[in-house]
Amino acid sequence: MQPTKRFHYAWIVIGVTFFALMAGMGVRSNFGVYIKPLEAEFHTTREPISRINFLSLLLFALVQPVIGMVLDRYGPRVVLAGSMLLAGLGTVGLAYAPSLFWVGVLYAIVGGIASGGAAVTAGTSVATRWFVKSRGLAIGIAGAGSSTGQLIFFPLATWLLLKTDWRFSYLLQGILMAAVAFPLVAWLARSDPRDLGIAPYGADEVPVGSAGTVAPLGAARERRVGLAEAARSRDFWLLAMGFFVCGYTSTGLIQFHFIPYAMDHGFHAMEAANALGLMGALNIVGTMLSGRLCDRVGNRIPLSAVYFLRALAILFLLLVRDGVMLTVWAMTFGLTYIASVPPTSGLTADLFGRLSVGKLFGWIFLSHQVGAALGSWIGGYLYDRTGNYVGAFLSAAALAFVASALSYAIRESPRAVPVPAAAVGS
Repeated sequence: MQPTKRFHYAWIVIGVTFFALMAGMGVRSNFGVYIKPLEAEFHTTREPISRINFLSLLLFALVQPVIGMVLDRYGPRVVLAGSMLLAGLGTVGLAYAPSLFWVGVLYAIVGGIASGGAAVTAGTSVATRWFVKSRGLAIGIAGAGSSTGQLIFFPLATWLLLKTDWRFSYLLQGILMAAVAFPLVAWLARSDPRDLGIAPYGADEVPVGSAGTVAPLGAARERRVGLAEAARSRDFWLLAMGFFVCGYTSTGLIQFHFIPYAMDHGFHAMEAANALGLMGALNIVGTMLSGRLCDRVGNRIPLSAVYFLRALAILFLLLVRDGVMLTVWAMTFGLTYIASVPPTSGLTADLFGRLSVGKLFGWIFLSHQVGAALGSWIGGYLYDRTGNYVGAFLSAAALAFVASALSYAIRESPRAVPVPAAAVGS
């Protein structure tokens, strides 16, 4: 399919990426829904189940640098399609797990590796390969896929649990992944515009530098930066530390422990799942707004603001006692949930070059998932020791305030002003 003035295949590719992240992250992120059914079936407590999620997130983290290198070498199409197939097979296997040990093997090991490829590292790679113009928006669209997965799969999994059981719930989701998501992604995804003989979207625009010189858009960022060089940069570590907190406060603590927390405070399971679904809907809005804001004003200030608002939302969660307050919290927290992805990945591309994003963002995302793994385990550990989540949530709020300050300290490069390529020769 060739681009016209009205259409570019980049939008198809980012749409497929959105779908892949929606399916992959939607299936793996709803594990918290199964805490109480797993406790009942295998006669266990919350900490062992939290440990399974910890191991899954940790492995998810450890494969990110490898995923990044595979993305840079073979492209997003191979990674996304392979992740859909492996995730589908692993999820079907969960339906037949005979013990909590095998739940851990299938969810933590198979699921951790599979979901590692259908994550924001791949979404960022797609956006930086296919977009020069509107890259922040493209990253926001890809990141919103994870939110949409949450919007769909949390209520779906809860409804299936109420109507059937946790095994059938996993079986159905696994079949959808292997029989629908895998062939669709393999058919429509493309790794690079050169595969179709076209240029990235917006490549016909160029920036004017501060001194008035003109160069092709992104030419200064066509370099490749290795991990050793990036690790000598203060800003690389600020990005990694901020994203560590992002994982701790979102995927690790809130996403995994929110439903049992809400049920402990008198909310029905479906009401809690619907709140997470609403949060997912606002994730989409927040991520898209974040991407557009980054395109307009830069990445550093939006990133700092996201973490600050998240800290306030976590503190507010401790006060939630009725449906109205729950709705307000879900909307507020949802605006921040994945809104950190466009500015973080945008800063990675701007500071270290778009051709290095797959590898370096893989390492930065590793820190995110290490934080998520710790948040997941610490939430369960403190709950078993104290009978509540107050200490875990207070630690998350404090860390989010720290991440806001760290992000504000990043030294962002001055933004170039795009002009039409035709104006270059005038």
